[in-house]
Amino acid sequence: MADKQLLSASFPYISKHISVFQLIVSSLIALLGGVAIVGSLSLDASSSTLSIVLLTLGTIFLLVAIYRFFWRSKERIYIPTGSVVYDSNYYFDISDIEQLAAILEKGDFSHQNGIELKMSGNLRMDCMMAKDRSFIAVQLYRFVPYIYEPMTPIYHFTGEQASQLMGCLERKSF
Repeated sequence: MADKQLLSASFPYISKHISVFQLIVSSLIALLGGVAIVGSLSLDASSSTLSIVLLTLGTIFLLVAIYRFFWRSKERIYIPTGSVVYDSNYYFDISDIEQLAAILEKGDFSHQNGIELKMSGNLRMDCMMAKDRSFIAVQLYRFVPYIYEPMTPIYHFTGEQASQLMGCLERKSF
């Protein structure tokens, strides 16, 4: 059983940055919300329905902007290539755990082994992948009542191995 968990682990070649693009989008949403609120306050009493709609929309836009500023503005970058890193989960049948762990241990993803991805299952593979397919970190988890617990160490693959593993995940079979 593994001590570390993939999504809480830190990697020396993964850096957290603030996304300038996300900050700009959040700022524009906040500006739009502010304009809607100021517009609702400047309307006279005869158009109270429009005033309430603008005030509501302005408040919603401001809340969305605040959410985006604090929770959506950060991104992880794979330092060697500068690619954005994202997380994904894949599920398998629990009977495939030994074969899948052996495949990850060897790092050979060029052969078809008959392991198919499922919509849900008792075996979960957490992945941290670079968008340019140059890096992937994976870990297998087994479901025990109420929680998934790690079953393997964290495996890192780069270059051709990472690309082959991502190809297997896209084909939905190993």
